[in-house]
Amino acid sequence: MAEAPPTPSTWPPNSWFVCAPNAPATNSSILTAAGNDYGFERIFSRQVESLVGPQDIVVALSTSGTSPNIVKAIETGRTRGAFLVALTGETGGSLAGRVDILLDVPSRDPQRIQEAHITIGHIVCSLIEHLVAAN
Repeated sequence: MAEAPPTPSTWPPNSWFVCAPNAPATNSSILTAAGNDYGFERIFSRQVESLVGPQDIVVALSTSGTSPNIVKAIETGRTRGAFLVALTGETGGSLAGRVDILLDVPSRDPQRIQEAHITIGHIVCSLIEHLVAAN
């Protein structure tokens, strides 16, 4: 397992929280190029290869936890030394044994799982905003 990323309590005094979020599924040019050149299974892992380092966090969302392109991205994140988090359905699928933190929603219903993922995302963003504001 990767070492946990620094938390606000471990930041040096007067340091700023740096967050450069990236949503790999939103850039149609990269998706097309990576899909054509590397195959659909590597559309996300290719981006992880070029953007992720040891101080980064990779967050994967997969209802089943078995999507090959998501699993490959997590495997690539591990080789890059990133801290790995996955949001899945109740079994965790293939991601269950590959991540540092697994948030597995206790359901097999895709709609309920995805609704929970959205809610979890909002809660995490709110917590980060409060942590940053407190420092």
